[in-house]
Amino acid sequence: MPQKKCSFCGRSESDVRLLITGLTGYICEDCAQQANNIVLESGILGAKDEKFNDIDIKKSAEAKRN
Repeated sequence: MPQKKCSFCGRSESDVRLLITGLTGYICEDCAQQANNIVLESGILGAKDEKFNDIDIKKSAEAKRN
């Protein structure tokens, strides 16, 4: 079976703390955090979605592991 790796940066499952599985690929915690920052900086969420600006992906991921 091929080793799982982040579809964005290419790091393997053994090189990251968390690898989130999607329908056709994977994303590591660092790429997920970077994607979150890009979305927030783009302003696409607008004022009505401000509640999402305080989400800490690493804390959320750690909670799911426990």
